[in-house]
Amino acid sequence: MDHSNLAGQKCHHGMCLDHGPEWENVGEKRREPNPGIFGKKTYWKRRHCRQPMARYKEVQTQRCRRCGRTEDNVTNRYLALCLCCGYHFNDIPRYT
Repeated sequence: MDHSNLAGQKCHHGMCLDHGPEWENVGEKRREPNPGIFGKKTYWKRRHCRQPMARYKEVQTQRCRRCGRTEDNVTNRYLALCLCCGYHFNDIPRYT
């Protein structure tokens, strides 16, 4: 039986065993859809190209240098993106 399997080096709640994680960024940041409350997928008051802006978030994949465990880290939750031309900006919510 091979005990060097990296998948066995993490516990059930996503923490590295026997060490603190030492994160490094892997690859480029990517944009993923970020539906809001009740599945709302657009900002209706924000417009570009006469279309509502889509709600997106930026995600960066990180890897632990010691055990190789990967995790997705959200770097920006409030990204407004025009699906027509790709124009984007950070939409800071008013309630924070």
